[in-house]
Amino acid sequence: MAIKRLFLDVETSGVYFFKHSIHEISGIIDIDGVVKEDFKFNVRPHPKALIEDEALKIGNVTKEQILAYPEQSVVYEQLINILRKYVNKFNTKDKYFLIGYNNAHFDNPFFRAFFK
Repeated sequence: MAIKRLFLDVETSGVYFFKHSIHEISGIIDIDGVVKEDFKFNVRPHPKALIEDEALKIGNVTKEQILAYPEQSVVYEQLINILRKYVNKFNTKDKYFLIGYNNAHFDNPFFRAFFK
């Protein structure tokens, strides 16, 4: 079976996945060492998310900019369509390995929350 890697990075409106939200998702899909696709989505934070000015400075964006981004449901569909191209959701052994800087402690919880 092919080795499928998803290099992932998110930018957020704060540091806590349970009260802040993603405003940018970017990644690279690599299969057996070959880059198949890359993506970058700007996404409006969910309506109940707190937006911290300090977090936005890291991403060099303003609150006005991120509130004008496409809604999460739109980005979700676009992202799912990309991910489905390379993984069969009905095969429990066909998965991506998530890779990135500080993913286990930061990016992955935000990414999982995005899908909820």
